Amino acid sequence: MCTPSVLHAAAEALFEVRNALVVHEIASVISFQAFGESFAGQVLHACEGRFLVELPDMEADVDPVALLHTAVEAAAAHLDHPLEPAEGPAFAPTGRVVFGYVMLPQLTGSPSWDADGDAPLVLSLGREDLHMLRIAYSSGGGFDGPYEPGPWRWYLGHRVPRDTCISETRVIAPALTGEVAAEVGVLTAEVLTGEMPLPR
Repeated sequence: MCTPSVLHAAAEALFEVRNALVVHEIASVISFQAFGESFAGQVLHACEGRFLVELPDMEADVDPVALLHTAVEAAAAHLDHPLEPAEGPAFAPTGRVVFGYVMLPQLTGSPSWDADGDAPLVLSLGREDLHMLRIAYSSGGGFDGPYEPGPWRWYLGHRVPRDTCISETRVIAPALTGEVAAEVGVLTAEVLTGEMPLPR
């Protein structure tokens, strides 16, 4: 899942690549379908990967609670009615990681995100613990080291962050600004209404 600004960057890249092929008169002989994925899809994934590597800045001075407030305001504006969070925006009760979160109750017509069908939607912004992630991705063994904060990342799901890593849906966004937080807020509103499915 990604913000409109990431989609826009991918569309610009695709347009420029396509124009270059036309200029060189080879557009008609280039296959835009390879390995079961369209060329447009490959460009989008490449852009998503670039933003995951480059942004958000790992050393950025960020107030996640303030950005979450901006996201909720944008979601409410998109829905054209107020949103009353069930919890937050606040810092998550985690031991090692820095995460802000806001819990939004379901709306009339919201899809089900859990077996009971009544789970809220949780939007979070935080920094996973890279040291503990390496342990989790290896054999699972190792000793707790100091907190090694990763880059800031947005997530959507139905659980409040409480561990060293997050297993919810990552929202790929290009920067930690109010404008991008508003884009994330619109995506959140679309997930709440069911207009945008929540990938797993």
